Amino acid sequence: MSWRAIAVAISVAIGAALVTGALRSEPTAAAPEASSTTTTTTTVLLPVWVEPAEIVVPPAIILPTRLGYADGLLELDFEVQSMVVGEEPPIRPAAWTLLAGDAEYETEIDPVASRVVFDVGLTFDPAAITGVRLDRYFALSPIQADFLPTSGDFTAHEIIPGVTAAVDLIQEQSNGTIVRIQIRGDQAGASSDLSAEGRGPGWASASSNFGGGGLWTLSFEGSELPNPLPIVIRGVMWLPLEADLVSTLERVPVG
Repeated sequence: MSWRAIAVAISVAIGAALVTGALRSEPTAAAPEASSTTTTTTTVLLPVWVEPAEIVVPPAIILPTRLGYADGLLELDFEVQSMVVGEEPPIRPAAWTLLAGDAEYETEIDPVASRVVFDVGLTFDPAAITGVRLDRYFALSPIQADFLPTSGDFTAHEIIPGVTAAVDLIQEQSNGTIVRIQIRGDQAGASSDLSAEGRGPGWASASSNFGGGGLWTLSFEGSELPNPLPIVIRGVMWLPLEADLVSTLERVPVG
């Protein structure tokens, strides 16, 4: 990402009151005061992150870096950079549309990819490209959702878009009851970054099962297991978000 300096004109008004001494010929006569105001302009250079082709999705920037066309396929390479120095960008592009005159070419990509490929055909003229549009992306977001299954309900329920939770096991023991919750998600990293825990009195602990699978074991030590079960799902996950952000691809090299 290159830096471009922009000039910001800051007008600073400096008042200098020049007061003449009172000229008196009689005790009741006084000369009027005289004053003047001087205005100066100071130019301060402020650095700003600017690239003509970039797409800004706070707190990240998507920067197209290269265009390439061969055998009916047009490739667009891009980088995702965080606006916060030293942090990974919490944005992953997922769906794009190539704009070429009156024609539009849509495609989806793996969210971890850094290249998007459009099938434009062998007769495509790269000179017709007017830009590219980001249609959908994933944003790493904190979530919290209530899961309230009733007694005997072992079916999966969608708690947020793309994520389901289900009671996998209820097992009574001498000192309480074990409740196992399974969390599944079709988004990247959905189940691995989410946890389950009981809400209210009687819930002693919650632990993830070794081996993954989005399984969480909850221990209830109260006298009677609540119905419905007051379960809270929380954590962070990649949420799909719609977008309509266009880059003109200005100054993006073709190679």
